[in-house]
Amino acid sequence: MKKLFVVLVMLAAMSANAQWSKSSGGMMKDSLVYSFTSIGSNIYAGANGSSNGTGRIYVSSNGGTNWSELNGLFNVVNCIAAQGSNLLVGANGGLFITSNNGANWISTLTDQNIISLGISGNTILAGTYSSATTYGVFRSTNNGSNWTLSDLTGKVVQSIYFYGFTIAPCGKRLEPFSITYNGGLNWITYSSMLKDVRTFSSIGTNIFAGSDSGVYVSSDTGKNWTPTSLMNQLVTSLAVNGNNLFAAAGGKVYLSKNNGLSWVQKSEGLVTNVSALSLFVNGNYIYLGCNGQSVWRRLLSDIISVQNISTEIPSAFSLSQNYPNPFNPTTVIRFGIPSLEGYAQRGVGMVTLKVFDIAGREIQSLVNENLQPGTYETSFDGSRLTSGVYFYKLETNRFSDVKKMLMIK
Repeated sequence: MKKLFVVLVMLAAMSANAQWSKSSGGMMKDSLVYSFTSIGSNIYAGANGSSNGTGRIYVSSNGGTNWSELNGLFNVVNCIAAQGSNLLVGANGGLFITSNNGANWISTLTDQNIISLGISGNTILAGTYSSATTYGVFRSTNNGSNWTLSDLTGKVVQSIYFYGFTIAPCGKRLEPFSITYNGGLNWITYSSMLKDVRTFSSIGTNIFAGSDSGVYVSSDTGKNWTPTSLMNQLVTSLAVNGNNLFAAAGGKVYLSKNNGLSWVQKSEGLVTNVSALSLFVNGNYIYLGCNGQSVWRRLLSDIISVQNISTEIPSAFSLSQNYPNPFNPTTVIRFGIPSLEGYAQRGVGMVTLKVFDIAGREIQSLVNENLQPGTYETSFDGSRLTSGVYFYKLETNRFSDVKKMLMIK
């Protein structure tokens, strides 16, 4: 009975690790987390209290397990960003900069409400909105010491994103799309279907925009946009890790591995009253800032699950021996999915890769999705398990194979 209890506890721990979990120790319990950034090993979160609206900046040095509050009192924190060793806080009432983790702050643009920031080298673009006489996108080329107002004025600028070194797309509430080709000095407005943009990200030559109506993609530096398959959703944040694109919409997180052609929901563990505001990838984790639910996190290796590692298409199904083997505590598993030729009638369908213990009990599902033909890799972390023999099984509607692996601690 004792042995069975230990096994059940281990399985429960594995299951909890393979989903989102709340990670907000040290924060106000009802925090609204709008923005993340990182400097070195520190992760920063810009938050507001849902009960009193007071803005706070939190820092974690252990991957989000615990957070501590920086000195500094802000009216409302709208966005944060890093510029080298400097932390920038865009708030109602100005831009605040610290180079010593909040011990001292420099304030600038004090007559403005800063709602978006874009950083490229020494250039800072600050999107503002306030009751001041002039507002819009302000530009500094000397790390915030001096500012000039660009020709994009009188606009509510929700998101600024530098793409490469010369282009900074800018989303404007209820208006068409604007782009700058000279670091934010001058702007060109394109007649576009893309409006209500809240967030940007990019993979290679593709720029992605999250809007009130879904995710759009541009492959010509933002001049033209086409909808992805994630539409009719209010998308508040995008994040990228390699070729993996994440989108936060409502209380759900979505993942696309093919530039938005298809999406898989990855919301396991999130409570029903979570409203997603911001996504951030750092180290081994992806972080989710929420409305009144503070910060949640999930292992990247769990949410990504599997990576396509080759452009060559295998001629047949395959499941390779894990490596290293024996292993401690992680190992890599590689498998191949052939061309759909010959499978036109039924297709390959869902691909699953699962790990079992020697008694045949399922330990973890590593892959459970439709995959395009290709060669894939995924990793298995057995740090919570005891030494021994385990099995992994690849299965589709046309193929099945099982291999043995050995973990030695």
